Amino acid sequence: MIEYKSQVLNEHEFEQIQKDFALANTLANREEHNGSEKNKKSGKSWFIDKEMCKMITPSISNLCEKLKVTDNYSVLYGEYENNDFYKSHKDDSVKTLVYFYRNRSDNFDGGELRVIDKIFKHQNNNGVIFNGEYEHEVKPVKTKTGSRKTLTIFYY
Repeated sequence: MIEYKSQVLNEHEFEQIQKDFALANTLANREEHNGSEKNKKSGKSWFIDKEMCKMITPSISNLCEKLKVTDNYSVLYGEYENNDFYKSHKDDSVKTLVYFYRNRSDNFDGGELRVIDKIFKHQNNNGVIFNGEYEHEVKPVKTKTGSRKTLTIFYY
């Protein structure tokens, strides 16, 4: 099962997530997750505690509720700059949701998400939900300005 969701949030919700996204970036647990230790990835990514999402960044919690992610989940903030990637891998989650976010100043090519044999371009305010056991990767990013940003929500 691979599900594509376009224009996930309305204009007001999206404006709020822009603010919360910036806040989440500053408050995230800055310990790199182990993908980089295994040379599987290049890029920055940090876990954001579920309770922090509820208290401090309610729009991220709202995004989870809107996409019916209400059970046990964890949130990973990801930022990919020039030549960053994530090699093919599987997640330990039952389902994985990748939500694409893009500032007006972000200008890049590449960074496509490949899930099995399907390719998803980084389209702002869109998301992809798939089984965590599916092989997936992030293709290399070629940035001009800014970066490729995502929230990846793993639910168990």
